[in-house]
Amino acid sequence: MPPYRIATRGGVFVNRFHGKIRTPETKPIVLFPLYITKQKHHVRVTSHHQFLQGVHMDTLSRPKSVLLIAVLFVAASLQSMQAQTGLQFNGSNQYVTFGTAAALGTTNFTVECWFKRTGTGVATSTGTGGVTNAIPLVTKGRGEAEAPANLNMNYFLGIDNGTSRLAADFEEGAGPNHPVIGTTTIVLNTWYHAAVTYDAATATFRLYLNGVQENFVALAAGITPASTSIQHAALGTGLTSTGVAAGYFAGVIDEARIWNNARSQQEISDNMNVEITSAMAGLLGRWGLNEGS
Repeated sequence: MPPYRIATRGGVFVNRFHGKIRTPETKPIVLFPLYITKQKHHVRVTSHHQFLQGVHMDTLSRPKSVLLIAVLFVAASLQSMQAQTGLQFNGSNQYVTFGTAAALGTTNFTVECWFKRTGTGVATSTGTGGVTNAIPLVTKGRGEAEAPANLNMNYFLGIDNGTSRLAADFEEGAGPNHPVIGTTTIVLNTWYHAAVTYDAATATFRLYLNGVQENFVALAAGITPASTSIQHAALGTGLTSTGVAAGYFAGVIDEARIWNNARSQQEISDNMNVEITSAMAGLLGRWGLNEGS
């Protein structure tokens, strides 16, 4: 089970918290819960009863289900949405890391999340020929090196800071980037659902906003993302193979998901307003970020 941790760029943890939190072995790999709650301007890691500085939970104004995730995830696979919580990032040094997370590497993918941007944040580059001014949302890597193959980025979902439009990118094992940019301007303090898909069989890269296709790129046959990447997976930043962060999202992220298939527009639209609370075919990781109060 890949470890994950909540961090700030300064790496300051209190109460001797060392940063790595492992999910209990009884949980399926597809869920990766965070177990965090807001308490006195800090985040409480409930499974370890420790505190760390910075990141906190934010109450959502969009519909979302009131559901506490049980230890064994004994629940229906989907729940309708009511008011709950998401994870807020300050846009300067806060992010969530899942480490190298080899289980999240994939040649076909759907990467999605809800987000509300509250500020500019800090941009990074997804690599040569990629998005040079990118604000990260859900990522497995960023611009680092063209070789060896495992230093290339598997996928990156974020915002193009220059245009304030949705953006996504991936790198092949050989290094080339394949960016796609949306058409709708992202407005501050507004909730959006973002998704990007890649189907290696058809070499089609598609970007969706609120369940509607924003743009697509038809690539040459045989192009596959760098699924063997050892770059770290993250929320709110982009990380290198050694876990060095660059780019920071300012705002709130909720209901992040990573799949090992290219989901259809209908599947994305049908499921973006419901919670997934148990294993589903193709689901590699899901973070509901509900553990708030």
